[in-house]
Amino acid sequence: MQTLEQLKTVSDNAPDGATHIDVVGDYVKFIDDEMYHYSFVRGYGWSSDYVSPCELRSLSDINLIIKQREMLGIAWDAIQEAGYEDFCSELRSYIEDDL
Repeated sequence: MQTLEQLKTVSDNAPDGATHIDVVGDYVKFIDDEMYHYSFVRGYGWSSDYVSPCELRSLSDINLIIKQREMLGIAWDAIQEAGYEDFCSELRSYIEDDL
């Protein structure tokens, strides 16, 4: 599982128009059912000569995970400030492992 910071880096580095990222870190977009990848070799542009490694991750899903993890961090801070750490020990271990 990637850390919150690693996910933010994936999201922040996505070129305009990218919808997915593949397992090797190449950004991908779909136009009319055709797949294009962002080519760093060819002067930072989109290319259609892409062979998919068959495992893609949606950037919108990654952005949702980022928001959820940030909200977990806010919730955990509120729990600590309210003094309910013992009551939520299971939640605490999950959040601390994930963040």
